[in-house]
Order: sequence, then structure tokens, then C-alpha cells
Amino acid sequence: MVGALLAGEILSLYLLCVQEMQRAELRRQLLQAQSRALSECLASLRGSTIARCHRLRVAVR
Repeated sequence: MVGALLAGEILSLYLLCVQEMQRAELRRQLLQAQSRALSECLASLRGSTIARCHRLRVAVR
């Protein structure tokens, strides 16, 4: 009985860790995409600033 409870707790902890790792990976990918978009905006718009590109990004959403 105790072994089954312990196995259940270990499985739950494992699943929680997997879920948190997936969330962290999604956050990392989002930050990379945002950084890439900002770089492209700064490179493509003549005289652009970080603030202007940020406003454009917000307006596109």
C-alpha cells in the first residue's frame, strides 16, 4: 500500500516537472521570436527605434 502511494507521488512529481520544462521551453521560444522580430524591425525600418518597433509589435497583435 505504501509502495503504491510512493509510486503515485513519484509519478506526479515527474509529470509536474515535465510540464514545467515544456512551459519553460515555450517561454524560451517566445522570447527568441520576440527578439528576432525586434531585430528585423530595427534592420528593416529606416530610422527605427526600439520604442517604435515595440509600438508596431503591439499594434500588430
